[in-house]
Amino acid sequence: MIKTGLFPGKFDPPTLGHLEIIERAAKLCAQLYVGVFDNKSGKACCFSAEERVELLLIACQEMRNVHIVPFSGLAVDCAASVSADCLIRGLRNGNDFIYEQQMACSNHALTGIETLFLSCSPQLMHLNATLVKEIASHGKCLTGFVPDTIERQVLAKLYQ
Repeated sequence: MIKTGLFPGKFDPPTLGHLEIIERAAKLCAQLYVGVFDNKSGKACCFSAEERVELLLIACQEMRNVHIVPFSGLAVDCAASVSADCLIRGLRNGNDFIYEQQMACSNHALTGIETLFLSCSPQLMHLNATLVKEIASHGKCLTGFVPDTIERQVLAKLYQ
């Protein structure tokens, strides 16, 4: 078992794909930190870091070994701050793998940290936050896209 893992991401908003990786990683790690990236200088997120943390706290409330933390800067710095033994990354397809492999190599070169890749379930491969935002912007039901516990909040924020 991994002592401490970090699953970093934007989670804008959290999807069922994110939640699946969190649930699976939580079974592999004694403690799992979900790092919510607060991009203060880049492309703005629809949800603030505080809102994304709150949504994840709601979605993960039953998982006792999961901790939600905001961070800015590099994921490896967040990993160091929580004493993570490895980074957890989810993969949907080959494009994800190419990008994530580059990041894993860079992170290892910087700090020596390992990255554990978890493939998502086939029924969730199509899911991404951009798709969820597009569906929500038209006021459509998000069942099967985001955790039921946060669907109302996601729709309220994105359906204007």
